[in-house]
Amino acid sequence: MFDRFRYGEKSCFYTQGILYQSEPFTSVVRLQNYSINKEVGPSSATATSNSKSNSLIKADMEMLERRGYMLPKLSSKIWTYDIIQKHKQKLDSSKFSYSLTKEFYSDSTGTAAGVTSKYLVEKATTELFEKNALFLIWYGGMGYKMKISIKNWTTIFNKYLEKNYKIEFYGLSYFGINNIVTIVKDPYGIIISTGVAGDKEIYKAVKHSIDEAYLQLWNFFGKSSQEKKEIRIDNSYSSNWLEKKIKKSIIGKDIENIKSGSGLPSWLKNLYVAYIPQKDTKHKVIATYSPQLYASLPLKGVIRLDLPINKMTIDIKKEELNNFPECIIA
Repeated sequence: MFDRFRYGEKSCFYTQGILYQSEPFTSVVRLQNYSINKEVGPSSATATSNSKSNSLIKADMEMLERRGYMLPKLSSKIWTYDIIQKHKQKLDSSKFSYSLTKEFYSDSTGTAAGVTSKYLVEKATTELFEKNALFLIWYGGMGYKMKISIKNWTTIFNKYLEKNYKIEFYGLSYFGINNIVTIVKDPYGIIISTGVAGDKEIYKAVKHSIDEAYLQLWNFFGKSSQEKKEIRIDNSYSSNWLEKKIKKSIIGKDIENIKSGSGLPSWLKNLYVAYIPQKDTKHKVIATYSPQLYASLPLKGVIRLDLPINKMTIDIKKEELNNFPECIIA
């Protein structure tokens, strides 16, 4: 599996306290990224699993995504397949790589790495959808609160529940999947960890969202006291935003009846998938792009209000956006 470097030289497990020395296990992979046109991509990735080896494999694949997303910068065009219009087309390779411009801001949202192409396409498109659903949840108040007992789903946060930490869940059925946001608040009601995930099955979406929040919590407790204080200050304004903005609630067994939606919205006209050849591995990297969607987390500073994801749904204006708190869910 690790055909790019020897285990132990470039990857390792970090544990922080007794909580992280038992399931689920968290892995960190650090590997130098490519330097192209004086730009360098991210050099680390994290993952969690109930198996140490699977945890490391997942982190390794995440790192491969982040390295692979740099490579389209080496060419001007890339072959793609539009899975909605069902045809091949060459597009600017810049649409499948990192970009820091306001016109097209892109992180590695909508990418996947691994072996099986069909699975990777589904994984990549799901990630693209869930980040755009997050835009609708945070800025539009679309979706619902989910009143569930965390103990019925996982034991990850039980130690924190005993110390008056609060776990909140929000959901939105859109793009044909269930998009779930998990929020962890400290005893003072300040958000210190979040996670977002999507899946056709509601239980899987909740579980994946919890895993993402767990990774952030792991990262939070690894920071210095000053860094934690700064995070709490930054997040204090946004911590009660969703709780006030989203009115609808779904409780108990009704959660089991949540449907993933009727499919893709009619305004979504194009969804391009590209295979990105890798230099130093046999694994595949798949990237996705749609001119109707955002290609990153929906941060206020990079949101384009003219895109259909906004115009055809919540249609927020610049003046409204200026008054919204920053989206702190990642």
